Amino acid sequence: DEVKAGQLLAVIEPNDIASIEVIKNPEETKKYTNQNNGVVKIYTKDFVLKELNRLIKEKSKEKFVLSDYDQLKEDYRLYINEDEVDFVKIIGIKTETIVKLEIIDSKDKKIKIMIELKK
Repeated sequence: DEVKAGQLLAVIEPNDIASIEVIKNPEETKKYTNQNNGVVKIYTKDFVLKELNRLIKEKSKEKFVLSDYDQLKEDYRLYINEDEVDFVKIIGIKTETIVKLEIIDSKDKKIKIMIELKK
């Protein structure tokens, strides 16, 4: 709905946005709306951080909380099934699909968050 989208964009601060995804594929769009003109998904930094903290809490032996998205991007790297990915890729991962979640100090000064998903 264009009016709701416009109102939403008015309250989101640009610095709070982690990612914007435009979905044009009609089949994918049907998951979110019954209209055919596409979907724009906006993920805030807080939302991504909360999702990552949820997964760490539920699946990692490490007990800590990440509190700042910008610091996360600076100090950490995320790997899913050994591929380095952007942190927004954790959105939608169900805990039951995670085989292993490890947090590993690495030689390149960035800490690795390694997630292995069921195949």
